[in-house]
Amino acid sequence: MPNIKPVTSVIVLISCWYGCRFGVMLAIVSTFISNMLLGMGPWTFFQILAWAVIALLSALIGKCSISKSLIFMSCFSFFCGYLFGFFVSFEKLLYGGVEVFLAYYVSGLYFDTLHAMGNFAFMLVIYHPLKKLIKIEHKT
Repeated sequence: MPNIKPVTSVIVLISCWYGCRFGVMLAIVSTFISNMLLGMGPWTFFQILAWAVIALLSALIGKCSISKSLIFMSCFSFFCGYLFGFFVSFEKLLYGGVEVFLAYYVSGLYFDTLHAMGNFAFMLVIYHPLKKLIKIEHKT
C-alpha cells in the first residue's frame, strides 16, 4: 500500500522519548536508506525537512504528560501524515511556484490520508511494545 509505512510513527515516538536531535538523526538515516532503495531526488531534502519538523513537534509533545496517552499519540501521528505531505510538497514551490505547489498538494491528499491512517494504526500497534523495549534497553 502506498504511503503506509511505520517510519513516521517511529520518528514520533523516538523523538518524544529521546528528544529532537535523535529524532532528526533517525529521519536523516531513514530517508537516505529508503531513498537508496527507491531512488534519490530533490524530494529527499523535503522528506528530511518534513520528518525533522515532525521530530521537533514530537520532542515538544514529549515534555508534556499528554504524550503518555495512546489515543493522543495516535491522533497526533495521524496529523503528522498530513504534515509530512505538506512539507514534501514544498519541493514544487521551487520548480513551479504557488499554483503548482497547491495543485500538487491537493492531488496528493489521497496519499496523505493513507499515510495518516497508516500512522494511526501503526501507533496503536507499536506504542506499547516499543515502550517496553525502551524500558528494557534503559535497564541494561
